[in-house]
Formats: sequence, structure tokens, C-alpha cells
Amino acid sequence: MSKRTISKSLVLVNWKGVFYEKYDLDRHVTALEGANGAGKTTVMIAAYMVLLPDMSRLRFTNVGETGATGGDKGIWGRLGNDGPASFAVMEFQTEQTDRLIAGVHLVKKGEPSLESTAFAISRVHSTVKLQDLFLKKQNGLEYVPNLEDLKANVAKVGAHLQVFSSAKEYFAFLFDRGVTPLKLNTDSEKSKFNEMLRTSMTGGISRALTSELRSFLLKEEGNLGSTLQQMKANLEACGRTRIEVDQARKLEKEIGGVYEMGLNMFGAMVRASKKKAEEQEARVQVAKEGLEQSQIYYEQAQQKLSEISYQKVQLEDQKSELIKKKYFSNQYQLRLEIAYKLRDQIKALELEAEHYQKFLADSQNKHQAFVQKKDELRDQKNKQQVNYNLAAAGMADFQQGIEDIH
Repeated sequence: MSKRTISKSLVLVNWKGVFYEKYDLDRHVTALEGANGAGKTTVMIAAYMVLLPDMSRLRFTNVGETGATGGDKGIWGRLGNDGPASFAVMEFQTEQTDRLIAGVHLVKKGEPSLESTAFAISRVHSTVKLQDLFLKKQNGLEYVPNLEDLKANVAKVGAHLQVFSSAKEYFAFLFDRGVTPLKLNTDSEKSKFNEMLRTSMTGGISRALTSELRSFLLKEEGNLGSTLQQMKANLEACGRTRIEVDQARKLEKEIGGVYEMGLNMFGAMVRASKKKAEEQEARVQVAKEGLEQSQIYYEQAQQKLSEISYQKVQLEDQKSELIKKKYFSNQYQLRLEIAYKLRDQIKALELEAEHYQKFLADSQNKHQAFVQKKDELRDQKNKQQVNYNLAAAGMADFQQGIEDIH
């Protein structure tokens, strides 16, 4: 079975005789008690306006027709003069356990006209006090806020304010959140809801109902015979009523016995349920202790796991470092092997160079000898050339002499 929205409290701000007052509301019945003029009707009218802020239907002189008097200025005359506006607000607890605040902002115009603005505040934290929203605090004093001040207060506590441009939107909002039983879209629905509210507010019996009830109970009789006949019928009715009362008492006694027996059975069931509940409580306690021990083991395991994870990270770092060292070691070994091979090659080349050095030295010596031999041969050649020239010259002279002799 789904739950409906519950009214939690009613707040009046700047009403006649009330600067700020909060009235806690019971979910079943709330009674107002006070002398004439104490403000009972004003409180009821404020609640009326929150639920049905339709100025065309809000016509009040006095709640009970039997107490109607002149000089009552209706809603206009019930508002205070201590600030720029007045508020009538109701706090609700919705089916989803959300805190909802709905109300009207009232501004006096020329008597008896009023300007009313419906609004709703949602997403209100449970620690927020209503007076923090609907009172303006300045220099240690409290003032009645206007609508802009209310918006600032709502924003300050992180709630959401929604101002409605029409009563229709406000009624739809209340219906969607389970506050009102009707959507109030039509005049017929508004009239039904209005009559229900007026009936719940009526503090006395109307004059029309009183006169009809008096004529029904105290009907005049035309003669004594009919009166005596009626008295006889009343005595017979009293006798029958007495018999019915005796039977009712016997039945009440029997029902009382059944009730007592049922009460005893219920008591036994309650005691058995209590014992079972105590056993369940003991089991819950044992389970709770086991859970706490398991929680300790779990926390220890978590701590050990953290330590192992930390050690694993360190080992991973060491592993990476060793891999790097192994890589460098392999590189060093490879280079060392290359160095050994190069050393052997260098030794072989040194031996070969020594061999060629000796060969070069021998070649140089031989070259030097060849150069010396060459020089000697050149000298000899030069000498032979001179001799040849001399011989040629002598030969020429000899030839010339022969020719001369010839």
C-alpha cells in the first residue's frame, strides 16, 4: 500500500497578531484551542490559502455562521503590517521521504485586494530550519523578507525554489506530489475541494441546519390524544430499547470474554515473539561479533596484501635493474671478446709489421747500395762519356789528319 504525503507543520509570517509562528501538525488530528480573537480562524485561513490559493473562492467573514459579525475585513484584514509581505507555508513529507515546502507570498494592495504568488521549495536538507528561510536576519534583528530575500535564503542553504505563474501549475505540482486528492483543473474539482476545506473549518452548526434540526426534534402536536399516543409509543420504544440494552450487555460480556481470551493469546504470542526476538538478537550479536572479527581479518589481509604489493613493486624494480645490468654485462662480455680478437689481430699485425720492418730495412739497405752503385756507375758513365768525347775528338782530328795527308 503506497503512502500519501503527510503534513508536518504550518508557518505564518506577518499575519495579524503573529510575526512568525510555526504550528506542528499531527498526521491524524490537530486541534486549535483558544479564546475568541486568539487567532484560531486566522491559522485555519492560512492553511486554507496554502492548499487553495484561488482568490475567487477565498471569501471569509468568519468561520462559523453562528459567529458571523460585521467589521471583519476578510484575508486583507488578517495580514500584518510589519513588513513588505506575508507568508503562509506548509511543510510536507512526501512518499519518497523528501522534504517539501509549499506556500503563498501575499502582498497587500488597495483594500481589500491582495496579490498572491504560489511557490514551492524542494531539496531542503533536514537540518535547515524554516525560520532560516522565512525570516531575514540583519544586524542581529529579524525582518519579514520579500520574495527576492526568500530566493536568496533558499539559494544559501542549497535548496531549490520554484515560483508558479498560475494557480493551475501550483495545483498540478501539489497533486503530482500527493498533497491534494484532485488535480483541480476544472471549476467543479475546485468547488468540491473548496467545500471540503470549508466544511473542515466550520467551527459550529449553521443557522439553516439548526432550524431544520429543531423543527424535526421539537415538532408541535395539535391535540392531547396524539401526544399521549406518542408518549405510549415512546414508552414501548424505551422498553424495547431496555431489552436490547440487556441483550447488548450479555453480548458485550461474551465479547469481553472472547476479547480477554484473545488478549491472553495475543500476550502469549507477544511473549513468544519477544523470546524469539531475543534469540534472534543473540544470533545477531554473534553474527555481529563474527562480522567484526572477519572485518579485522579482512583489514589484516588488506594490510598484508598492501605489503606484498609493495614488495612486488620493489622486486619488479630490482628485476628491471638486474635486467639492465645483465644487458650491460652481456655488452661488456661481447666487447671484451671483440677486444681479445682485436688484440690477437694486433699482435699478428705487429709481427707482420716487424717482418715488413725488417724487409723495409733490408730494402732500404739494398736501395742504398743500389743508389751508391748507381752513383758509381753514373760517375763511370760520365768518365766514359768524357773519354768517348776525347776519343771522338781525337778520332776527328785523326780523320782530319788523314784527309790532310791524303
